[in-house]
Amino acid sequence: MAGDPAAALRETLTAPDRIAVLALADLMGPLSALPEIEKGQRVSALVLVTEADVVALRRLPDMPGVGYLGPEDLTPAGLGHALSRMAAGEPPVPAWLVQSLLATWRAEPERTRSAPRLTPREQQALVLLVDGLSNKQIGRRLGISDHGAKRLVGNILAKLDCPNRTSVVALALRDGLYDQCLRNR
Repeated sequence: MAGDPAAALRETLTAPDRIAVLALADLMGPLSALPEIEKGQRVSALVLVTEADVVALRRLPDMPGVGYLGPEDLTPAGLGHALSRMAAGEPPVPAWLVQSLLATWRAEPERTRSAPRLTPREQQALVLLVDGLSNKQIGRRLGISDHGAKRLVGNILAKLDCPNRTSVVALALRDGLYDQCLRNR
């Protein structure tokens, strides 16, 4: 499987207990060969990235369930922690990667976008999402079911027009939405 990243990703769609570990460089060449991810499907992949990969990472199609691992975490303990987070449905993203993505988005011209209208409950969930909590943890904090938390996060993704949680975090921090939600508490 090591020679065919697209096949490894397809296998995770049919075998949810498997996690593909791939280098970002291996994914960038065969982008057209990557499997089509249908709504509601999640791949289980841990992608190894370096700081030099940040620009290329933005060209990767949205694949829910993908976590990222930097070179500093390529230790037995770091890899074990990342895999256990993946197995728990909480794909890891290194802090330096979020900061790098934020920096590249800040450098882009401002998009004209109307301010999102989040309900007070969605604002509470957004704060917890930006703080790094999983859906299960958000549900516990807000006193709602895991399904309710998942629905809130889905509403936030839709209203902010973001393909994944990482994009929501970047947008909320970049546009000051996180601070606004904190003030509205």
